[in-house]
Amino acid sequence: MPSGQPTVAPSVYVKEGIWSTVSIGAATDQYYGAACSSLFNCVVVGTRLGGGVSAFTVNRGTTWTRTETSFRLTDVAVYTTGGGVVYYLASSLSGVVRLSSNLGQTWSTINVDFGYPLMGVCIGNN
Repeated sequence: MPSGQPTVAPSVYVKEGIWSTVSIGAATDQYYGAACSSLFNCVVVGTRLGGGVSAFTVNRGTTWTRTETSFRLTDVAVYTTGGGVVYYLASSLSGVVRLSSNLGQTWSTINVDFGYPLMGVCIGNN
């Protein structure tokens, strides 16, 4: 698990210097990765009993939409193309990289299977 990232469901956000509590999903959800494409749009990924979970916000964390998956996610990174298309890449315990272009509402499998658990993902310019 990457250091400095939440290990439990995000439950607090700051808006204009005021702290507020927000609940996302079940108490057993554990979120390991977070990525934001803007000040408003963020995705968090993690695990839940029986599978994985992702959640997104489009309003700086005021509200979150949660999606359950059959695969457990460990980290997420975001990439915006020159044309403005936003992609989220997620690593998984099954050793497969996942891709989403809709804030984690759905995830497709990139045709790469490392065969061992992936604990992190990053995007670089090479």
